[in-house]
Amino acid sequence: MPTPDSIRDAVAAYARLFNDGDREAWLDHWAADATLEDPVGTPVRTGRAEIGEFWDLAHSLAQGIELQVLEPFKVAGNEAAFVLRIVTDLGDTKMFVDVIEIQRYDEDGKLAAMRAFWSPEEMAPYGG
Repeated sequence: MPTPDSIRDAVAAYARLFNDGDREAWLDHWAADATLEDPVGTPVRTGRAEIGEFWDLAHSLAQGIELQVLEPFKVAGNEAAFVLRIVTDLGDTKMFVDVIEIQRYDEDGKLAAMRAFWSPEEMAPYGG
């Protein structure tokens, strides 16, 4: 079972790998049968191939995307709930949205499920 510290480290790695553009390492962070629902209410993506499609889509929508893990950050059992700021570079402007993200980790410390609570209407100009 992962510890609170190992979950914090895993969330930091999740954001760092995404920000570094390391698709394969980011996908290796996930369990083989993991699920991703981003944003909540959209179809759930399951497994490496579908989560890889999510990566490809996210990276095709902007010139750059940065994930910033913010407080509050809570760990209970094998789950973490935290604020994740997503900053997108659209070339002539930057936008951001603060997301409530919930992640569940399996016994091996792999990301087993992720749900992101936000809507596109919440995006706002980023003053950085």
